[in-house]
Amino acid sequence: MNYLANTKPQYSNYTGNKCLNCHFNNYGGGQRNELGWYSRKDVSLIDLRELFFNESYESISERNSALDGMFYYGGNYRLQTAKLGGPESEKRKIFSMQFSPYLAIRPLDFMTIYGHYNFVSVTYPAQQKWSAQLILHPSYSLPYLKLGYVQPSIGMRYDDHTVLVRQVSDKFRSLPIIPPDYAELGLEINYESLRWLSLSAAIYDANNISKVVVEDDKGNSNKSIVAEKFSFLARAELWYRFFDNYINASIGTSYFINGDFSILNLYALIGLTDELSLIAEYARSDKKDLRKTNNYLLELVYQFLEPITISGRIEMAETDLFYVANNKENYRTWQYVIGSNVYLLPYMELRPEYRIYDREHVPGYSAQWTLQLQIYY
Repeated sequence: MNYLANTKPQYSNYTGNKCLNCHFNNYGGGQRNELGWYSRKDVSLIDLRELFFNESYESISERNSALDGMFYYGGNYRLQTAKLGGPESEKRKIFSMQFSPYLAIRPLDFMTIYGHYNFVSVTYPAQQKWSAQLILHPSYSLPYLKLGYVQPSIGMRYDDHTVLVRQVSDKFRSLPIIPPDYAELGLEINYESLRWLSLSAAIYDANNISKVVVEDDKGNSNKSIVAEKFSFLARAELWYRFFDNYINASIGTSYFINGDFSILNLYALIGLTDELSLIAEYARSDKKDLRKTNNYLLELVYQFLEPITISGRIEMAETDLFYVANNKENYRTWQYVIGSNVYLLPYMELRPEYRIYDREHVPGYSAQWTLQLQIYY
């Protein structure tokens, strides 16, 4: 099932831009700024300007801001059909995954207030329906502050939260290490002044993440993954472009820690402008004496036409569980996904997918197809 993140890292690979160039959130997702909105508004198989409602389309596609850039508005709606309860389930349903309006206000040149709210019910403990943040950036050459109810920038942000690199491979099912749309009261310091460098340091409250627990061998809740009142995060990325900006590359890492719980992410991206995107990521989480995970992801996306991409992804998630002294259980899961993104109309995307889910401790494998509709602005 997909959730709110709604950012596609491959776009950075196609263009060589940082996520900040197209989103108010410096690590992607949510409200698009003028460049982010403009760069995708005319991408579609069907050109509405050639149809009879040309004037209506022009009226809504002129801009996503008002009052000379003081207000920016947008939103996402997602509808999906899938088998709930896992790929092996026989129950296929159609359900809403997200209905989120966005709003960004810039009362002063150095100040941005940004937030969203998701009207769809949450699924996991610590998953949040909203975020809100104040961004203070007095000068482009200086670091800037972000404070409020924010989503920590842990690893890559994918618009598909079924990715195994974010999950725990367990005896019964796969659950998020940290749930999608996790947000916490926090303060971030970000530096983006150099084209080739991004740096972040942050401190967050642990009120919401304390609701996430480790399950024991019987599937019962055991212990909260956090031990301290505050969590800390550090992040760094390097960006570079080669051969007259035809090859785009970046590497990055993030480290999130709270007491004896930590998450380390290492990732690399390389892409060909407007053609190809390759993403690799390693994620390791460790809850002392209870659980360790080592997860890997490799994804290739090819832009067949500007409004059509095809993709393939392979992932492996491995978990070691420690319940009592000298007793360890190991679980390993593989996931293979092929899919496509089809922009049929402006602001409308169809995403068909087929996935195979293979748990090594369970005979055979399960598979299913899904179809998602996204309407965005």
